[in-house]
Amino acid sequence: MKYLFFDLEYANGLGGFVCEFGYVITDEQFNFIDEGDIPISPGDNTRFNLGKKKDGTREIELAYSDEYYKSCKKFPKFYDFIKSLICDEETVPIAFSSVNDIWNLFLACKRYQLEPYDYFCFDVQKFVSNHLKTGRVMSLKSSFDQIVGDKVNENIREHYSLDDAKMTAYIFKYICESENIGSFEYLKRYSSTKIDAIGYSLYQLNKKELNDRFKSTKKFKTLEAKKTKNVQKLKEKKLLNKKSSKLKIYFNKKRNKVETYKGIMKIISLNRFQRCSKMSMADLIVVENEEKRMQAEKIENGTYRDKILTVEEFLKIYDNAIKY
Repeated sequence: MKYLFFDLEYANGLGGFVCEFGYVITDEQFNFIDEGDIPISPGDNTRFNLGKKKDGTREIELAYSDEYYKSCKKFPKFYDFIKSLICDEETVPIAFSSVNDIWNLFLACKRYQLEPYDYFCFDVQKFVSNHLKTGRVMSLKSSFDQIVGDKVNENIREHYSLDDAKMTAYIFKYICESENIGSFEYLKRYSSTKIDAIGYSLYQLNKKELNDRFKSTKKFKTLEAKKTKNVQKLKEKKLLNKKSSKLKIYFNKKRNKVETYKGIMKIISLNRFQRCSKMSMADLIVVENEEKRMQAEKIENGTYRDKILTVEEFLKIYDNAIKY
């Protein structure tokens, strides 16, 4: 049995605009058999939109330039080769946060009217959660740093698909070593976590179609009008960046009780707010209590002072005023 660790990069968040496919094939002992990185053109007129930091630089820096990606062959050129890897009966596909790659591969096939890949895939991100028992979702780089660390003496770049695939392989390898279990036995133990790529993608597609249909209804237009009104109120209170209509919220799950965390996430979901990972990107910073507020106010010489709310204040304002 072989393992295919793979990773995709995308030109933007629209879905299906794949610009890179990286992979590593190993045996059950994680010996590398083959590896590769395939830059792919997302389309001549495709705009790369990878987010921006406060200083204007990109949030995500890919391995190659936009121009180079656009000069490469488009997805159909590599369709058969990727299929030979991912649909091989003797190979188990494995990725990190695999639903993103599954969905985008499906949309890439749909975009070019190609038959979707039919395969099952394991998700190493779920293995990390089971292994560390943190109860939170971790990024690929954070997982690699915590589980692998300096065990691998190799120059690895984040968002270079081949290296991301390698990181995924190394994480799984050292989880197995730490738990003193063979890789195949581990996959059997967590066989219920594998994802049916076709089934998942059709579910997502149906959900998207239902959502698109909902957007044409009177109820949706009423909700949008209410959201616009509430956003204006937030702008007047100076709690929302006036250049944005989507509230960006920073808070640390570890510092909040589970029920409180669920309450905050519910408000974010209902109002289509966005949770961000850095204080510098946030419109609002939610802290546990007054003591944490005082600590946060000292960061960056008070830069974030006007953005800080306690959990109690946040829930009081948004649960009562903005919940649909």
